Amino acid sequence: SLEPFLYDEGKLITWAGVLLSQGQMDGWMPVPWASWEYGAWKLTITAAATGDGFGVRYRLENGSGEAKRIRLLLAIRPFQATPPWQAFRGYGGIGKVRTVTEEDVAAGFVPPPQPFGVGSESAGLLTEILAQGRIPNASAIEDPAELGCAVAGWDFALAAGESTEVRYGLPVEEAEGLWRAEPVAQAWRIEGGTGEAVELGLALRAATAHILVNREGPALHPGPRRYDRCWIRDSAGMARALLQSGCREPVRALLEWYAPYIREDGWVPCLVDRQGPDWLPEYDSQGQFAHIVAEYLRYGGERPVAERMWPVVLRTMDCLASLRERRMTPAYREGNPPHRYGLLPESASHEGYLAHPVHSYWDDFWALRGLRDAVWLAGELGDWERRASLAALHEHFASAVAVSLEGLIAERGLDFVPGSVEWADYDPSATANGLVLLEQLPGVREELLAKTFRRYLERFRARIAESVPWDNYSAYEIRIAGALILLGWRDEALEVLGFFLKDRRPAAWNQWPEISWHNMRAAGHLGDVPHTWISAEFISAARALLVAERHLDDRLILGAGIPLSWWSGPEGLTVRDWPAECGLVTFSLKLEAPGWARWRVEGDLRIPSGGVVLAAELPGRLKSCRVDDVAVSCDGLSLPVILHAPADVQFQFDTV
Repeated sequence: SLEPFLYDEGKLITWAGVLLSQGQMDGWMPVPWASWEYGAWKLTITAAATGDGFGVRYRLENGSGEAKRIRLLLAIRPFQATPPWQAFRGYGGIGKVRTVTEEDVAAGFVPPPQPFGVGSESAGLLTEILAQGRIPNASAIEDPAELGCAVAGWDFALAAGESTEVRYGLPVEEAEGLWRAEPVAQAWRIEGGTGEAVELGLALRAATAHILVNREGPALHPGPRRYDRCWIRDSAGMARALLQSGCREPVRALLEWYAPYIREDGWVPCLVDRQGPDWLPEYDSQGQFAHIVAEYLRYGGERPVAERMWPVVLRTMDCLASLRERRMTPAYREGNPPHRYGLLPESASHEGYLAHPVHSYWDDFWALRGLRDAVWLAGELGDWERRASLAALHEHFASAVAVSLEGLIAERGLDFVPGSVEWADYDPSATANGLVLLEQLPGVREELLAKTFRRYLERFRARIAESVPWDNYSAYEIRIAGALILLGWRDEALEVLGFFLKDRRPAAWNQWPEISWHNMRAAGHLGDVPHTWISAEFISAARALLVAERHLDDRLILGAGIPLSWWSGPEGLTVRDWPAECGLVTFSLKLEAPGWARWRVEGDLRIPSGGVVLAAELPGRLKSCRVDDVAVSCDGLSLPVILHAPADVQFQFDTV
C-alpha cells in the first residue's frame, strides 16, 4: 500500500489515507482516480498503463498566490485494503515483508526519493511515526516480524500556480497483461466517426487489456482477488471476447490447461483454482467447454489443438446426453410439476439459483449451443458418424426445450421468457444470453421476446429517471445490448450501451464492478474491479454494433448498431482489421456528395454462403445502387447482399 502525507512548511496538513496496492483496489473508497484540495494545495492521484508497465502518479499544485515549500511522503506498508463486505478466503490484510532495501523500493520512483528510509511496523505504526514528523533512517532491514515498511519523500519549492509530480512505475513483467494487450489494441481500430465511436473503441481496448491483466498463467480469472479463480462459465465469455479481439494464444493455453481436469465421464468442473476442481451441480459447463473449442477453431486457431480437444468434447456431449436421461423417465413425462421432461436436471449454475437449485433454461441454452458447436466441429474434423448422432441429439433436445417453454408460458400466462421451470421468473439478462448464443430461442415467439425486453427497457429507464427506488444493479446487463441488436433495435441497444459507458466506475478506467451501487460510497459488496466477465460481455455486445456473424442464415452483418450520426461527418467511418470468423474485416461508410454515399468492404475474406450485409442506419430511401461500378437492383430499404470482397458499393438515396 502507498499512503501519501503532505507537510506544508513543515506542518502536517493531511494524511490522504488512500491505499493503492498494485491493482488490488477493489472495495476501497475513494477509488484510485481521485483529487483532494487542502487549503492552497491540490493533490491528484492517477493510475494508468504506461509504455513500460503500470504507473501511479502523484501531482501537486500550489493554488496560492505565493511561493511555498511542500514535502510529500509516501508510506509504503505491508497492508492491503479489504473491507469486511469484500472479505474472502483471507485475501488482503497483512502481507509478509521480511526484507526491505532502498535499492529495491526506491528504483521505481521518478524523481528518485530524498529522503528515504526503511523500518518495521513492529517498532510502532509507521503512520503514527510520520504524523510526528519522524522518518525511519535505515537503508535496509531484515525483519523477523515480517512487517517491513518504507518511506519515500520529496521536498519541493513551488511558485504560485506551479505544479510538480512524482511517478511510480511497476516493471513490465508485473504489468504483463497490459503490455501484451498493446499490440492487440493497435491491430483493430475505429477511424473517423463521432466522439461516441471513438470512445467505444477506447473502451473496447481497455476491456481486452483487463481480461489479460486478470489472467494467471493459462487461467482466465474474472477478478484479481475475490474472483481469483477460473470458472469455465466466465472463461467461455472471456475466451470468446479475446478471440473477437484477435487474441488466440490465451484461449489455446486455457483449453490445454483446463481439459485434463474434465472427468472421464465428461463432467466439466465448474471451476478450477489452487485447491483443484470444484464439482458443484452446474450443468452449463459441458456446453461452455465445447463452445470455447469451436470458437477457437472458427477464429483461426490451430487445427491440431481442436483435434486434441475433440475426444474431450465428445465426452462432454455424452455427459449432456446422460444428464438429460435423468429427466426422460415416465415420471417426468407425466410429473408434477410438469414441463421438466427432457431438460437438464436442477442446477446451481445461475447464481440466483445457488440457494435453491432449479431446472434452469440458462443451462439448457448453453447445452444447445454446445451441441450445435459440436455438430460443427464434427463436420470440420471429418467425424461424420458422430456428426449425425450429435445433430439428432441437438434436434431432440431443442424440441424438448421448446415444448417446456411453450407449456410453462401458457400454463402461467406469462408475457416474458421465464428463467426456470419452478419459479417461472423474469430474468432478461439470462434470456439475452440465450438469445445471443442461439439467435432464436426454441418455442419462443418473436412477440414474446419483444415483450420481454420492452419490460426491461421500462425498468431500465425508470431506474435512470429515479422514478423507482433501487439500491444496485449488475453490469452483466450489458449483454442485453447484444440481444437488442439481434432484434433489430439499434436505438435501444445504443441507449443501453450509452448508459453503461457513462456509469463506468471509475470512468477513466473503462471498467465496471460486478455490483454498482446507487450510493457510490455504500459499504456493499462490489465483486472485483476490474470484473472481466463483465468486460467480456461488453466486448461481445459492443462488437455486435460493428461486426457480427449470424449462423442461422450464415451471414456476416456489418454495422447493425451504427447510427447515421457516426458516419455522416466529413471523414465518414472506417472499421479496420476487425477479427471475424471469415478473416480480418475492414469496411468504411462515407457520404460523398449530396444524395450519394459509398460502402466499401476490403480484405481477403472467406465470404459466408449467405453473403455480407450492411445493416447500418442509411440516410434515406435508396434510389439506385452500383456494385463495383455495375448497376444492381435495390428495394429502397436495404443495400444488396455482397458475395465477394473486396467490394465497392455506391448508392443514391432520396434526400427529401
